Amino acid sequence: DLPEDLGWVKEIPEISVEEGIRCAGGVSSYVFSLNLFYDTIEGGAEVIEKAWKDGDIRLYTVKVHALKSSARIIGAQALSKMAEELEDAGNREDLGFIGEHQEALLAEYRAYRERLSRLKPADDADDRPPIPAEELTEAMGALKEVIPQMDYDAVEMILGDLEAYRLPDAEAARITELKKLLKILDWDGMEKWLDG
Repeated sequence: DLPEDLGWVKEIPEISVEEGIRCAGGVSSYVFSLNLFYDTIEGGAEVIEKAWKDGDIRLYTVKVHALKSSARIIGAQALSKMAEELEDAGNREDLGFIGEHQEALLAEYRAYRERLSRLKPADDADDRPPIPAEELTEAMGALKEVIPQMDYDAVEMILGDLEAYRLPDAEAARITELKKLLKILDWDGMEKWLDG
C-alpha cells in the first residue's frame, strides 16, 4: 500500500493507484515514478507543444509515446489513452486528428500540476536534513559509474536515495534535470550531464 503521507493520491479520480503500482512493479517504483512525472510535466508539455508547432511529427510521436508510458505507470489511464491515440495519429501522419485533439491532451497533462501539487511541499516546509557533503560526492561518483553502463535501475535507486535529503539549490536543479533525462531515457544527454 502507499505510504500514509501519500494516501491523498487515491482520492484523485483521474488516477488508479492500484493500476499504477501494478504497472510500475511495486510501491517504491510507483512513488518514484509519481514524483518524476510531476517534476517533468511542464518541460514535457512544452516539448510536445513545440514539436507540433514546428511540424516535427516524428519528435511529436516519440514524445506522446513517452507520455503514454509515463501516464500509464502512474495510473493516469485517461491521459495515457489520449496520448496513445495521438501517437497512433502521429504514426499515420494524421495531422487533422492531432490538430483536433492536441490542445485537449496538453490541458489534461498540465492539469496534473494541480492534481499532484501536494507532492512538493512549499520550500519553507521542507524538513529534510541537508545532504552531507560526502554523501553528495559519493552519489555523484556512483552516477558517473552507472550512467555510461545505461543502468536504469541503479540511476533510479541513487536518485531515490538523494530524495531523502535537501540539496543545495544548484545541485537540486542538476538532479531535477537528470530526472528529466532519465524519464525519456536520454542516455547521451545523461553522459553530457555528467560533464556539466
